Amino acid sequence: NDITISAADFQLLGLINTLNSATFNLLPSQIGATIDVTSSGTGFTVSDAELDRITTGTLNLGDPNAGDLTVSEAISQNRNAVNLTSGTAINVDSSITNTFGSLTLDGSTVNLNAGLATEGGTIDVNAPVVLGADVAIDATNGGAQSGGANVTIGGTVTGTGSARSFTANAGTG
Repeated sequence: NDITISAADFQLLGLINTLNSATFNLLPSQIGATIDVTSSGTGFTVSDAELDRITTGTLNLGDPNAGDLTVSEAISQNRNAVNLTSGTAINVDSSITNTFGSLTLDGSTVNLNAGLATEGGTIDVNAPVVLGADVAIDATNGGAQSGGANVTIGGTVTGTGSARSFTANAGTG
């Protein structure tokens, strides 16, 4: 069955196991509260190591009522789907990889300072993108999955500061 945890902060010391077809929703209890994927910090924080202790098919972090969602440390997951949602901005300051399935970022703006990758799963960025660094989005596992999957950007892609390089590697089908 699906599980939802809504809290002021999150610390997971043990394991959470759900069915592979289930969804695990993790979100702050306060409207507008920020979320940070980091090993340290204040407010609603969760580390990649804590996310690794959750066995589930779909992992949803945040919701439309959440404030900024910042990825301060790399996320590397193996799920059917990883979905990051914010009512405001999603700040990707470290890479996000889902080695099994899809990756979706849903916010008012997505600030990309690091890459997004899957090993053949779709990548959907449902917001305008602002590049703060040279960035690659790869749904082909570095070309190893020649069929790959679709990469969708739901708005304009712009850069800040100097010229930025943006590469999207998508499937052929």
